[in-house]
Amino acid sequence: MKSLKVRLTRIQILGSLAPLLVGLPAATAVSFIIYFSLLENFQINLSVLFLLGLFLLFLSVISWALLYYKSKFSFNHNQKMRALLRGATERLDFVKFKNGFESKKVEWRYHIDKKGDLYSFDREIWLLPSGTVTADIDSVGKQLQNYLIAATHKDCGWTIKNKRLDDGFYKFTFGNRAERITIENWADIKSNDSAFFDRQFAIKLDSEKYWKSQNSMLVVGSTGSGKTSLLKTLSLMILGQNDNNEIWIIDGKGFYISQAFKSTGASSHVATDGATAVALLDNLCKIMDDRYAEMLAADTEDDCTYIELFPERGTIVLIADELLAIVAKMQADDKKLKPADRLETKLQQQLLNLLVKGRQASIRCIISSQALPVSIFGGSSAGSTSRDNIGARIVLGSSISQVQSQEIFGYPSANLERTSEKYSGWIWLDDTGMQSPKVFLPPFYDDTNLPFKATLRRIVEARTTK
Repeated sequence: MKSLKVRLTRIQILGSLAPLLVGLPAATAVSFIIYFSLLENFQINLSVLFLLGLFLLFLSVISWALLYYKSKFSFNHNQKMRALLRGATERLDFVKFKNGFESKKVEWRYHIDKKGDLYSFDREIWLLPSGTVTADIDSVGKQLQNYLIAATHKDCGWTIKNKRLDDGFYKFTFGNRAERITIENWADIKSNDSAFFDRQFAIKLDSEKYWKSQNSMLVVGSTGSGKTSLLKTLSLMILGQNDNNEIWIIDGKGFYISQAFKSTGASSHVATDGATAVALLDNLCKIMDDRYAEMLAADTEDDCTYIELFPERGTIVLIADELLAIVAKMQADDKKLKPADRLETKLQQQLLNLLVKGRQASIRCIISSQALPVSIFGGSSAGSTSRDNIGARIVLGSSISQVQSQEIFGYPSANLERTSEKYSGWIWLDDTGMQSPKVFLPPFYDDTNLPFKATLRRIVEARTTK
């Protein structure tokens, strides 16, 4: 395992030295020719030029040969990957004979599919077992992905883009990064509309990632980073996934998101100031307590969520947009009130209650702001508890400060994978085997083809006519 980690590092070193190995002799030769050509009566020997050209060509060939030998497209790399996969047979426990005994007779095939440049490629891995595979394809893919990430000490090259089970063999396609999804018509909103997703709550974020097992979500992004576009996408997906799902809104600016939902007639579930926000959260906490009471009365043996126990019901999602703005206004107003009447403390307690207990009752939170220090949830202890109970965390933008990275991810910004793509960012999802935050391309929401307010009204009208 350790030698593979060193090999990957050498590729990076050779990649950075290749221009120097070729460019420095070439620059020296050109300077030599220009200098002596300026001398009076100097005649350059053609045989010297020919030999110099051969020398530069030789250096170029050697440099690129070394790069290819150490690249992911070489025979050497293929052999090492096949050896790595043979080791997976001993470590992964999902292949058995029909009579129940374990089988180690497994054939692996490995292939690199180049996409046009040295750094764009897919990896195809085929598993051909001689016995019976006892695990489903998702479980096999996740075990294999976790093994390869641990073995290579890299998680950015092992994104599952496609998986297929056919005639007894498994085919997995791994890419550099998950592909961005586009939301441009009603079919894109309803793409997750299946019995499984209705019961389980799974909102697609890109070609690989879902928001499902994580209790709540945190979205941080400056103006123009795509935060509002992501919230619009999540809102429509939540409502489009299950006709019984509800969205409640706290909008610190009282502008686009809240106005859009008010236009549907759902004003009772929209708050735009401190007093109405606290009242809304109080009602939501009461609903959560009622749902827990229903689950206790059902007296089931299963450790399940409310929507799993009562599939005819829906998930309630609270979207608290620009939370920092509403808290700042609360702090100013609270100075005029007695400590027992101050709203900020009540809001922090209610949010913490929902973040800790909400998922089991099928009540989730999306908290969004341009900046979100931990102190917004209360003191350092309460703030850390609240953040740790947010299993899905997203920061949008091409850069992130050290303080922001530590507060949101608990991870140094210097170790994050770099991104320069517009409307990109980083994501962390608990319970997915992520070793570090990944570069994330949020869904592209096409307002032209799918106007947000009109689509919201369409959803409400469709529910009313049922």
